[in-house]
Amino acid sequence: MNTQASSSRKLPKNHSRKLPKNPTLEEHENSLWIKILEAEKHAENQPQGTASYQNTLIGIRVLGYLLLDLYAHVTDVSLGSLPYIRVRTEALSCLSKETDEDALLRDGYKCTLSGLYDKSSVEKFPELDDTQRDDEITVFTQVAHIFSESAQDGDQDYAGTVFAMLKMFGLENRARELYGAGVNGLHNVITMYMDFHMSFDQLRLWLEPVPGMANTYQICGPDSTKGFFTPFKPDRRVTFTVEPSAAEAAARQGKTLSLPDPCLLSLRAACSRVAHLSGAAEHHDKILRDLEEIPVLADDGSMADFLSHRISMVIPGSVEVLS
Repeated sequence: MNTQASSSRKLPKNHSRKLPKNPTLEEHENSLWIKILEAEKHAENQPQGTASYQNTLIGIRVLGYLLLDLYAHVTDVSLGSLPYIRVRTEALSCLSKETDEDALLRDGYKCTLSGLYDKSSVEKFPELDDTQRDDEITVFTQVAHIFSESAQDGDQDYAGTVFAMLKMFGLENRARELYGAGVNGLHNVITMYMDFHMSFDQLRLWLEPVPGMANTYQICGPDSTKGFFTPFKPDRRVTFTVEPSAAEAAARQGKTLSLPDPCLLSLRAACSRVAHLSGAAEHHDKILRDLEEIPVLADDGSMADFLSHRISMVIPGSVEVLS
């Protein structure tokens, strides 16, 4: 056996390099990178397996350097942007699983619109069963995004126009919060029974703020009177709060359970009302697609036809007024 050749193939023990603190990335990717750095820091303080495939720290650094390398080569003809988008999406999905658990904790392991317990949580935490009525059912819940995470991939549907819409309403700071991993922040998610979630995504259900009552909303929309198998709360009102015990449990993990953002909920409600009144709810992607392509109004009058068409869909007879 050639000892010299064998030793030359050995890697030094400390060959794994720390991830850079401020790599070259788009501004909206910074929140995802911060999460990766936090995971690296946590892994550095944990015992690692002897084999490299069992080493969490190496795994995190592989992910980080893979993202940076693919991002640096998005203009390569042979690669393009698809590999980078796929890896980034997978990384975001891992973060969203953590969000699901935090949202359930914040929302008391219940569907916020019905007040019924999440079935999986009751099975996982038997003590929750003691707080239920004997005749009370449990439901399967999902985490609904006020503005969808699918916008991260540039989908040409309603979610794909979210950033352009926020900027048009002068809410660029909110848009930045939603970029990257921020889209899965607790300020942008609500725990709902899965049928409610579907109606919410289809703009057939929305939450309108109740004047004078903090973090309290009325359940509105054509589906708010629909005969779901699971009923809404009797007064069709939702008040978002964090139980002290939940806040303490989160604090022990170094987390803060923020409530859904009132500004984002109000904007979502406005979009849903317009979609409903204009008959656009069933094909919202086509109605709003131009907003992403034309985020800034032209000053030469070339937008007149576009605006007339859009306004006429909401206010019949408005075209004659504009002309």
